[in-house]
Amino acid sequence: MEQNRLLPHMYWQDLPLSVQYCIHSNTTMPEDHSHTFYELVLVREGDARHFMNGERVPIRAGDVFLIPPGRPHGYRDTEHLGIYNILFSEEILELFKHDLSNTPNYQMLFCVQPELFSSLRTKTEMLTLEREHFTKAVNLADEIIHEEKFRASGGRTAALGEFLHLIACIIRHARVSGNREKTTSVYQISRLLAEMDRNCARKWSLPEMAAFVNMSQSSFRQQFRVMTGLPPVTYLLRLRLQKAASLLRLSGSIGKAAMHTGFPDTNYFTRQFHAFYGVSPREYRRSCRS
Repeated sequence: MEQNRLLPHMYWQDLPLSVQYCIHSNTTMPEDHSHTFYELVLVREGDARHFMNGERVPIRAGDVFLIPPGRPHGYRDTEHLGIYNILFSEEILELFKHDLSNTPNYQMLFCVQPELFSSLRTKTEMLTLEREHFTKAVNLADEIIHEEKFRASGGRTAALGEFLHLIACIIRHARVSGNREKTTSVYQISRLLAEMDRNCARKWSLPEMAAFVNMSQSSFRQQFRVMTGLPPVTYLLRLRLQKAASLLRLSGSIGKAAMHTGFPDTNYFTRQFHAFYGVSPREYRRSCRS
């Protein structure tokens, strides 16, 4: 299976970002493929079934979804399908994920939906934009295409700004399409992930997590693992360590990084950090400064 790379699509060699608009039918749709980059898809017109993780999910105008790097995907039953392909690298993701990861829509779009396998993916409704915000998102995508085409002075800066504006618009204003009851567990766990991201230092217990999403503990453990690939306690530990690493990259003190991310015991924090990153917090901080 072909794996596409971002470099041939880039208009500025130092900006790993590109936006394309294409209209497809069954005869023009490319074969299943994967990428080395993120692809955010905004459906402008038509409909089809998107194939990923072994499932075919209906998509229609207004829908937005993400394909992460290395994930094979494709389209089936396309009917005049007009889509924006918004391509960007992990480097670009770092510019906005820490500001938006404490929202349910970010968690659902970037973390939960791309990982869904089996019937959960088919049953889960897409995130979609209603007319006002859909029009705004389309205009921003068209502006980026315009900047890439003409590459006038300041075009790179304008394109990056419009891309970040587009991402913020989607995360702020997208909603679950159709009947939310069909996707309650997915949306509720996305809400929990956002709340954990916002307040990772809180003493989260398994009963508290289950109560937050209105599930029994056994059902919650099962659903959480299906949607994130990790048990709840392991996920929380990893989240805390990632948050701590982010603070250390800003040259914060090790003690404060530990305390602010839910590790009152610095020795325990150091052991867990070393187990996860392979270096001590002090060594990690030093490597970030060099």
